[in-house]
Amino acid sequence: MRRLEQEGLITFRPRRGARLMPTSLPEYLEWLSIREMLEGLAAREVALNGAADIVPRLRAVFADFDEAGALARPAEYAAANTAFHALMIKESGNALLGKTWDSFGHLKMAGLRFIERLNRGSQSFHEHHDIIDAIAERDPDRAETLARRHVRLLRDQAAASLKEFDLHEKNETTP
Repeated sequence: MRRLEQEGLITFRPRRGARLMPTSLPEYLEWLSIREMLEGLAAREVALNGAADIVPRLRAVFADFDEAGALARPAEYAAANTAFHALMIKESGNALLGKTWDSFGHLKMAGLRFIERLNRGSQSFHEHHDIIDAIAERDPDRAETLARRHVRLLRDQAAASLKEFDLHEKNETTP
């Protein structure tokens, strides 16, 4: 187990066990495909069964941000993003979903800086608020669709960025 940790495949958390880590960006993209389903389910469950105070708590995560703030303070916004998704999973009331999420979590997503690198601050800001609005309306279909779309857009933009980088690298090495 320690060797796996040294190779970056898992991390240990005190009193919580080990967490699997992606070994590459393509593997992270695969995780985003799985995450799309998990977050869609979480949003559906929260819209159906969320506590009476869930909407104010979700809004509070982003209370310090407007669209400009999401762009101007990307590291802080990334942390709020991580907190939002963790709260959604927790409040879904689905213990197995929570365990699955805990196996991977956001995989140091804030550290990867995808929101900043892909210039997704504004888009992400609006997507989160749309998800919260659907939950406020207790519309599970819309909440699920929006949550899945949110993760799918991130995955698609990250994949396109990787392809662009790969093409750029190939063009620079071609004589």
